[in-house]
Amino acid sequence: MLEWHIGTQKASGFQTFIISHNSLQVEEFTPSEWQTLDAWKQEYLQDYRQPSWTENLAGRLQKLGEILRLDDILDKIPPQCQTLILIPHRFLHLFPLHALEAKRNNDNSKQYLLDLFPEGVSYVPSCLLLQQLKQRQRPAASAISPWFGIQNPTQDLHYTQVEVEQIKQPFDPNTLILKGQQATKAKLFHPETLAKLAQSEYLHFSCHGSFNAKNPLYSALILAPEIAGETLLNPETNNKDRFVMLRDGRRFDTVTQGLTLREIFAILELPFCRLVGLSACETSLIDASQILDEYIGLPMAFLYAGSLSVISSLWCVDDFATAFLMIRFYQNLPKENNSNVLALQAAQDWFRKVSRDDFLTWLRDDLKLDEDFVVNCKVRLRRSYPKHPFNQPLYWAPFAIIGL
Repeated sequence: MLEWHIGTQKASGFQTFIISHNSLQVEEFTPSEWQTLDAWKQEYLQDYRQPSWTENLAGRLQKLGEILRLDDILDKIPPQCQTLILIPHRFLHLFPLHALEAKRNNDNSKQYLLDLFPEGVSYVPSCLLLQQLKQRQRPAASAISPWFGIQNPTQDLHYTQVEVEQIKQPFDPNTLILKGQQATKAKLFHPETLAKLAQSEYLHFSCHGSFNAKNPLYSALILAPEIAGETLLNPETNNKDRFVMLRDGRRFDTVTQGLTLREIFAILELPFCRLVGLSACETSLIDASQILDEYIGLPMAFLYAGSLSVISSLWCVDDFATAFLMIRFYQNLPKENNSNVLALQAAQDWFRKVSRDDFLTWLRDDLKLDEDFVVNCKVRLRRSYPKHPFNQPLYWAPFAIIGL
């Protein structure tokens, strides 16, 4: 386990705690290194909304690994350790630490961190929450686990139908999906829907998401517009923080068209949930300006509601790549003995290495997708992606497992 502590002042430096079953080591970083890390963070965040952010991502992540001295830290982890749990602090929650490059066990070649631990790399907000998650009791998995999905409420995501239809197949007929314009807030909060949510072992949201930096409690998963005649629970009309804006400039009122972080905390109860999949943008972002033992974000809210695990994203994701990464992840679950961490890690490994031709073969032969759809994907791949289309961290690194 690696846990970081970053003070708010340069003079305090920062620390990495290397924790195993029978030892605790502390790696101290100087005030100068604190300043270097803070400058790196400022540059990353200031550039985030600019086109250059995408171009510079891989190089920036390489630099972050050097700043955090990952090579030195990994040398202090026993070589027999095959699992790694990451507990970031403050703004480190915003970055894909699993996608940093490092060396281990005197290996001369660098690899991504997730490749160095074959039994999985995952995140938890705190040691205390990890202990609480491990103590939660779950009945044996059902023969066909109950599954709930939200599909493209804003009707502008071109690949969510394929994503949701593919993912739900192993769970049929024990599924409930709110599709398109039916995925309203009133429908989601209807007592029958909430009862279905409470029984579900898997939840999947394929939609837009947005982090609200002004008031993180109004960060939200975007739902469909209200339908005439629907009534909402406790509508608020005077809070200016209720609005969120997507990267393309569209503005949404989360009071009428969003499942907010505060509502997940207050309303949802998920006593049987094994996984919440957030196939949406920025669902892992937090307010990193405050110094907290654990962060407040959408994943934390779903863990608080009862889920054992959440898969979420660190930036605005490519909807084409995301749909198929999610499909591959769910395909892997039974192969990996229902381990969320290993299923995602295997999906990311495949995604990084797959060629255009092999990807199209998978669409056609494994997913059995319509030939016209496959041809459209082929055109898109040849027009906009290299020979190994998803090799760059931009496509696979935003997603990680938070929890078990």
